[in-house]
Amino acid sequence: MKNIEDYISMSPLNILVVEDDYLQADHLAHEIRTSGNHVVGPFFNTNEALYYIDTVQAAILDVRVQADTSFIIADKLSCKSIPFVFLTGYGKKHVPERFDREIIYLKPSKIAPILCDLQYQYYRSEISPETSIEEILKELIMTARAMMPDQASANRLVDAALSRAITKAKENIFTGDVRKHLYNILKEERLHRAHLYLH
Repeated sequence: MKNIEDYISMSPLNILVVEDDYLQADHLAHEIRTSGNHVVGPFFNTNEALYYIDTVQAAILDVRVQADTSFIIADKLSCKSIPFVFLTGYGKKHVPERFDREIIYLKPSKIAPILCDLQYQYYRSEISPETSIEEILKELIMTARAMMPDQASANRLVDAALSRAITKAKENIFTGDVRKHLYNILKEERLHRAHLYLH
């Protein structure tokens, strides 16, 4: 059974980068290549990026791309079940409700959690639905360690996510894919309350 460490060491992904700031795009491309993954782009406009969607396995999208947005690309990626994240300086209020479940990283963000997120989403489909709770918790802990700066803050993040999951279960609103629910809760906790777990 694979855990998050296995995902990171598996075959590299072709990652689409859509970013109109040259320095930011160059930095992202460098970090992605350094991690062992492949960069598709970076693209400074959405029209050109659209032609390459069928060649990628994941994507990092700036929300504002020149006078346009990257939402048309995000829609096409969603239709093809290709994982992506938004990397933006604008915040969640500028992202349509249809992308509520997608994680948004605010600039500047470290690349490691972003790549961990994309790789986890991509390889998650290979895991058997009969995965035990123990294995899911191991995956959750490894994901949190990639998201947070140290083990202690990662453990606090996982504790908070599990507490929320237990509350949801008691309220009968925690049904279906346990792994998916826990992972989404973990991402939400990191996005909105990560600073609370740093000390």
